[in-house]
Amino acid sequence: FPLSDVEVNLKVITKLISSAQTREKFLKILQYSSKLLAYSLIKALGDPASYGKHFDALAKQLSTARRCFKMLRWFKHFEDIADARAEKESLVSGLLYMDVVANV
Repeated sequence: FPLSDVEVNLKVITKLISSAQTREKFLKILQYSSKLLAYSLIKALGDPASYGKHFDALAKQLSTARRCFKMLRWFKHFEDIADARAEKESLVSGLLYMDVVANV
């Protein structure tokens, strides 16, 4: 990383993506909660310019943030190549390679 002494390698990237998945799931909960709150406020108050509209916009922004987290998720499958190489059984090794290709 710039301005740090941390070496960027596959293990570091995988760790970051794993925590990104956790954040993505948390954002999913927030997104759908804000959608529910927006719907409830619009129906209860009957005024689309109320807080309901703000919560609906928040849900859309959270959806965009979740897409960004999902975009880099495929990096974690490169670690599976080492498992496929280490596998002694050729059939299982081939299946592991196919899994990597399918997820990348």
